[in-house]
Amino acid sequence: MDNNLFVLDIDAPSREEDGLRGLMTDLAPWGWIEEEKDGRLLWQVHFESLPRLDDAARLLKKNIPGVLCSHHFEKNQHWQENWKKFFTPVYIEDRIMVVPSWLACTPFSGMSIVIEPKMAFGTGHHATTTLCLQEIDRGVRKGLLKPGYNFLDLGTGSGILGIACAKHGMTGLGLDIEGPAIDNARENIGINRVKKYFTVREGSLPEIDNGEKYHLIVANILAGPLMEMTAELTDHLAEKDYCLILSGILRTQAQKVAEAYQAAGLEEPEISTRDDWSALVWFG
Repeated sequence: MDNNLFVLDIDAPSREEDGLRGLMTDLAPWGWIEEEKDGRLLWQVHFESLPRLDDAARLLKKNIPGVLCSHHFEKNQHWQENWKKFFTPVYIEDRIMVVPSWLACTPFSGMSIVIEPKMAFGTGHHATTTLCLQEIDRGVRKGLLKPGYNFLDLGTGSGILGIACAKHGMTGLGLDIEGPAIDNARENIGINRVKKYFTVREGSLPEIDNGEKYHLIVANILAGPLMEMTAELTDHLAEKDYCLILSGILRTQAQKVAEAYQAAGLEEPEISTRDDWSALVWFG
């Protein structure tokens, strides 16, 4: 089975889309295939192990009314070839381009970020990744994020956000609880030649010294964990000249997350949206 991927087939009522999308972002941050037919959501997601697929199916059945789950096998090579067939460059206006390694020579006058797409979040195609890249770029353009600043990329995935920060001259740390994501991030850091500026390791906020402060914290995870770590995240912000960017948040959850951080002492955030997703931004 080493050459196989395990494909979870999901059949759910269309009315459950918000709940399903929110849960899938946690279960399969590398993405999934979507189709809708006759009032049903017909989605597929690939896993590298059967136990992870089984865990996902169990959580879906527990949380999504009317969902049906089954699975089949697919050759790993097929998945990799599909990436090459359908992966197109991602452009953040005319300033940032995200491309896969086989398109690394694509001409572009702005910042190019080259990644090796694997099962880790952060190809740039997902709205939350795009929102974070836009906000980092906006902070740089406004002079609010400067070379020499330090940053924390929480839930780094493929490392794309930290790589963008490093290419802007900032220095920082990326954390992720998924080992394969860290492996992919290290590979992408090497491809983009930013090892001097950006390091990653497995773990989450407990990995950081209590007194460590950052000019920029970007956390592209989920609304629930973001609200749970409100106090810890704000404690790690620099006292001045800071920026906090939060995403992985559905539009319907944005106000609730904003209120949690305002209760922790921050001002009202700026909220940007793309598709069904939001990013919350604070500049201090």
